[in-house]
Amino acid sequence: MKYFFLSIFVLFLTTLSAQTGSSKNFDSIAQQKNAEYSRMGKNKPGYNQFKRWEWYHSTRLGPGGMLPEAGHKSDPLLLALQTKVLAV
Repeated sequence: MKYFFLSIFVLFLTTLSAQTGSSKNFDSIAQQKNAEYSRMGKNKPGYNQFKRWEWYHSTRLGPGGMLPEAGHKSDPLLLALQTKVLAV
């Protein structure tokens, strides 16, 4: 039982470190996925979802083409409502 918890802990640490070192540049992600789908074909699962993701994030990029952090409010209408610029 002790080895089970130890292995779970080690697995947790490796996935945690893998997530922090990832590059979040939109152009590199889009190029890689578009190359994969051009080889596999556009009828493969996930193609439409990727294209929706690509379209959605293409107008919401930060400096240098970086993706926003999770939970980042990039919608101008939401920002205006939150800062009470618009009267509801």
